[in-house]
Amino acid sequence: MLAERIRCEFAAAAPGAQSVSVGVAGSPDGGYDLSRLLSLADRALYAAKGAGRNRVAVQGADGEPTVAHSR
Repeated sequence: MLAERIRCEFAAAAPGAQSVSVGVAGSPDGGYDLSRLLSLADRALYAAKGAGRNRVAVQGADGEPTVAHSR
């Protein structure tokens, strides 16, 4: 939700001129190390960019990123 809020605020600051794509990853059990989380977030970021601009993607537990459509 925070990434989506940042994306929306950034787009509102300069409509049509700029956009933000964000990749998010987390670990509910705290079992991943930082390099693993960064790798998952990077994968989600490229999924967001691949789906178009101005989007947020969250790395899912199933290993596939879920991309939220921009508004």
